[in-house]
Amino acid sequence: MIVADVIVAIVIGLVFAFLVYLLLDVSRGWLAWLVVFLLFMLLPWFGGLWLPPFGPPLFGAYWLPPVVIAVFVFLILAAFTPTRPPRSRREEVYRAREAAAAGTTISLFFWMLVILAVAGIVVAYVI
Repeated sequence: MIVADVIVAIVIGLVFAFLVYLLLDVSRGWLAWLVVFLLFMLLPWFGGLWLPPFGPPLFGAYWLPPVVIAVFVFLILAAFTPTRPPRSRREEVYRAREAAAAGTTISLFFWMLVILAVAGIVVAYVI
């Protein structure tokens, strides 16, 4: 069962990380892609273990709860992604300053989220 859960999490992570880079136009290199993949692999895996199973099982793993979690994470990420180019040089500089100021906070939040998701996954398999 663990192997099936890992495979489902990896597939969902790959699909949604690809969708982020395809639809949201966030191409900032392979390290950023790896971070997005990690986010879309761990959170649906965590949610799939803690939500009640529903939908048809695939090789012993329920794939619909992780997909629902991945869609919610995708929608939240899409809501915070700027979609239009800056109108002026002033707005471009403002966005760069804003991104630099928010970088530390977002990084801290991301790593806390990863640690909590891994802890939740471990606890779900131990219990």
